Amino acid sequence: MKWFFIVLVCAISPVALVRGDAAADLFTKGDAAMDSGDYKTAADAFDQIIKGYNSVSYMDEVRVRAGLSYFNLGDYTNALERLSKSTGENAARSPLRITALYYQGLSQFLQGGKLTADAERNAMFAQAVTSFTTLIDLINASTKPEDKDLLEDVLYYRASAQLQREGFDAAEKDLQQLVKDFPASLGRPDYLLRLGNVYAIQADKARLALKPGESPDKVRDFVNKALQTFDRAAHDPNALVQANEANMLQGNIYSGILVPLDSSPADDYTKAINFYRLVRSKDDLIGLQQKRLDELKLASQLQASNAGLMATENARIIERERSRLTTLKDKDEPDPVVDAMINMAKCYNGLKEGDEARTLLRRVVAHTTPRPDQKQEIDFQMIFSYVLSNQNAKADAALSDYLAKHPNDKSAEESASTSPGTFTNKKTTRARSSSSTAA
Repeated sequence: MKWFFIVLVCAISPVALVRGDAAADLFTKGDAAMDSGDYKTAADAFDQIIKGYNSVSYMDEVRVRAGLSYFNLGDYTNALERLSKSTGENAARSPLRITALYYQGLSQFLQGGKLTADAERNAMFAQAVTSFTTLIDLINASTKPEDKDLLEDVLYYRASAQLQREGFDAAEKDLQQLVKDFPASLGRPDYLLRLGNVYAIQADKARLALKPGESPDKVRDFVNKALQTFDRAAHDPNALVQANEANMLQGNIYSGILVPLDSSPADDYTKAINFYRLVRSKDDLIGLQQKRLDELKLASQLQASNAGLMATENARIIERERSRLTTLKDKDEPDPVVDAMINMAKCYNGLKEGDEARTLLRRVVAHTTPRPDQKQEIDFQMIFSYVLSNQNAKADAALSDYLAKHPNDKSAEESASTSPGTFTNKKTTRARSSSSTAA
C-alpha cells in the first residue's frame, strides 16, 4: 500500500533583521531561496549562520528553516540534526517547537523507510512515534486553532509509524480515533484502508500461528473486521483509488486467508472472484482521478470566489489527489487489473475450472503488459489449468515451455522429471498452494 502524505507548511514567524548585518543578509538569502524552492541554497545560507554567527537572537528560526530545507531535499539525517535543537525540553517555550516536532517526526518516518536493517528501521520508527506523541500532547494542550488543525495529520502519521513497526494495537487505536473524530474528512478512505490492513495482517499472522486442531475463531474475528472496514472504504463517496484497492484486498482475504481455513472453499473462491471483478484498470482510474481532481479544483475556485481565499484543507486535498494522479500516470506503476485477473485465474484453478482460468490468462497476455514476475505466474497457472482439464499432452508441452523461459524454478525442474503425461507431485502441490494464496 502506498503512502500519500500531505505535508503541511507550518507557519514560521517573520524575523526582525538589521540591514547590513552579515547574518541578516544570509538569513534573507536563505528565506528567499526557500520561497523559490531552491532548498540547497537555503540550507547553505542557514548553515553559514549556524556555523559562523551562533549567537544571533533568532538562532531557533535559523535551525528550523535549515531543517525544513534539508527535509525538502530528502536529506533527513541533516534535517534531524538541525531540528532536534528546537524540539527538546530546553525548547519548551519556543513558538517553533510544534513546527520542529512535526518535521522531526516526518523526517524520522521517511528515514525509517530508507533503512534496510530491521533493528535500525524499528528504532527510527519508534523515534517517529515518540516525536508525534509529544506533538499530540502539545496540540491537545494548545489553545491555538492552527495547532489544533495539525491533530488529524499527526494522528495519521503516528498510526503509520506504529504500523511499520508492527505496533498493531496502537495503530488501530489511532486509526479508529481518526475515523470517529473526523467523519467528514476527505482523508477518511485512507484511514479506513490502513485500518483494514491492520486487521488483515493480524488475521494472516493468526492463521499462520494456528496449531493442529486449534479453533480459527480468532482468525475469523480479524477477517470480519477487515472485510467490514474495507467495505466502508469501498463505498465511501470520496474514495476512487482507495475503493479499487479495497476491492482487491477483500478478494485477497477470501483467496489467501479464508481458503486455507475451509475444507470446502468453493464459496470463498467465488467471493474472491466477485471482488476481483470490481477492480478497475489503470487507464480507467486515471480518467476517474482526473475527473475528481477537476471537480475539487472547481469547488475550491468557487469557495475562493465566495470567501476571498482558498481553504487550506481544499488545497491540501487537491495536492494529495494530484499526487495520486501523477503516480497512476507513472509508466512503472503496476496496473491493478493485471494482478486481479491473475488472481481470478488462480481462483478458477482452485475451483478446478481450468478452461475459465486459461481464458483469463490469455486475455491478460493479449491486452496488458505483465511484469516479469507476473509473466512467470501466468505461465505456471497455465500449466496447472491444463492439468485440471486432464489435457496431459498440453500440460507437458506447457511445462517444457515454462522450463525454457524460467530455468531457475527448481520445483518445475523436479516436476519435469516425472513420467510424461503425469504432471503431478511437487509441481501440482505448489500449484494448489499458489491458487489459494493472494498475490
